[in-house]
Amino acid sequence: MGEKHRLLIIDDEAEIGNMLKEVGEASGYKTKALTSGQKFFEVYTKFDPTFIILDLAIPDHDGIELLRYLAQRNCIAPIVLESGQDEKVLSVSTTLGKDMGLHMERYFQKPLKLKEIAELLNKAKMASSNFSVDFLKSAIESKNVILHYQPKVCFKTNQVCGLEALARLKSDGGLIQPAAFIPLAEETNLIRPLSHLIVSMAFKEFNKFLELLPTLVLAVNMSPKTFNDLLLPDEFAKMAKEENIDTKQICIEITETAFLEERSTLADIIARFRIKGFILSIDDFGTGFASLSELHRLPFNELKIDQSFVSGFESSPDAQKIIKSIISLGHMLGLTVTAEGIDSKLAWAFLNNEGCDLAQGFYISRPLEKEVLKEWLLHHKEGFHHP
Repeated sequence: MGEKHRLLIIDDEAEIGNMLKEVGEASGYKTKALTSGQKFFEVYTKFDPTFIILDLAIPDHDGIELLRYLAQRNCIAPIVLESGQDEKVLSVSTTLGKDMGLHMERYFQKPLKLKEIAELLNKAKMASSNFSVDFLKSAIESKNVILHYQPKVCFKTNQVCGLEALARLKSDGGLIQPAAFIPLAEETNLIRPLSHLIVSMAFKEFNKFLELLPTLVLAVNMSPKTFNDLLLPDEFAKMAKEENIDTKQICIEITETAFLEERSTLADIIARFRIKGFILSIDDFGTGFASLSELHRLPFNELKIDQSFVSGFESSPDAQKIIKSIISLGHMLGLTVTAEGIDSKLAWAFLNNEGCDLAQGFYISRPLEKEVLKEWLLHHKEGFHHP
C-alpha cells in the first residue's frame, strides 16, 4: 500500500467507518476514518486526501458545512456523500457540492453498497495515475483552459470592486482544479507558458466585465517559480496594452512562498511591476514566509489575510487576534487589506467591524464562469445584495 492514494472517511457510526476503511485499504489507499467534524478539520490539511467519503449527518458539523470547508480550500479530491437521509437530500447536497466547484461522485444511501464504493475508489486511483505531463502540455498548447472569477466587495461602500481569475483545465471527467496541475507545471517548467496563457485569456475576458463595471480591478495569481524571469513585467505590460487595459486595474497576487524561493530577482521584478503601474498583493499572508522588513521594504499595495484564519475565527480567539493584528499592520504600512474565505454573515460582520477593506469568499460568491459572472455583475451593479 503506497501513500500516493489517501482516503479520508467521516461517519458518525464507527462501525461503518471501519468497514469503509477496510474497503479503502483493500483498494490500495492509505485510509483514515473519523467520527466528528472537528476531527476532520484538524486532520484534513495534513492528511491531504485524494478521495473523501462523507456522511451528511455528523452531529457537530453537518455535511454541507464540510463541503463548504473543502470548496474554500480548492479541494480536488473526488467526494462521495453517504447517509441514511432521504435520497432527495443526498441528491440536492451532491448538486450543491458541484455548484461549489467540487468533484462530486455519485451518492449512496445506507445500507452502503461496498462493492460499488470499491469500484469508485479503483476508478479514481487509475484516473489520478493518468494525469501526466503530456496531458498538461497538450492542454496548454490547445488552450484547453477555462477561467472562473471570484468577486471582491468593498466593506465600506458595499460596491463590487474586483475579480480574481482562477484557472481550471478541461477534461473528459470535468474541470481540473489548480491544486492538481499547478505543482506539476512548476516541476516541469510548464508554469511559464501556462501563466502566459492564463493572463492572456484573463485580460481578453476582463474587457467584457469592464463594460459592465468600468472601475473593476482584475487579480491574477503568479507562481513563485515565475519570479526568476526578469522579462515578466514587460510581457504583462505589453499584453495589457494590446487589450487597452490600464495597468492600474491589474493586480498581481504573489504568495508568501516567493520570499523563500526567488529572493535574488524578486525585488527587481516587483519594483518594475510597480513602475509600470500594476497593483501588487501578498497572497495568503500570515503563513510566515514574509518578514516584516521585507513587507516594509518592497512596494506592495495589498495584503490578503490567509483564509485559514478567517474560516476558523469563530472558535479560535487566537485566529481573531491574528486577524486584528494583520489588519492593523497592513493599515500602518498603508496597504489595502483583503480577507479571503468569508463564508457567512457573521464573518462579514466581524471583518467589517475590525476595519478590513475588501471581502472575498463564498458569502459573496463562489468562483463563476464568465457568462454567469456577467449576470451576477448586472445583479450587483448598484451594490452587493447580501444573502
